[in-house]
Amino acid sequence: MRRVDRYDLEGVTDTALFLELEGSPERTADGRRPVWILRLTVDGYCWGQDWPLIRCERPQLRCDQPVS
Repeated sequence: MRRVDRYDLEGVTDTALFLELEGSPERTADGRRPVWILRLTVDGYCWGQDWPLIRCERPQLRCDQPVS
């Protein structure tokens, strides 16, 4: 079965979405859920946190052709 995660949208820029994972037991030092950043890249997107821009995890490539 496929796992589905739900996120709360906390902010937006031209190149990123700032998200908090619903139900996450993880907390930052100030007691908040960690913020995940979905960053647009030249050819797709990747996940990050408050790391340097060069560190993106699970990069995904954008397909220019429809997938059947």
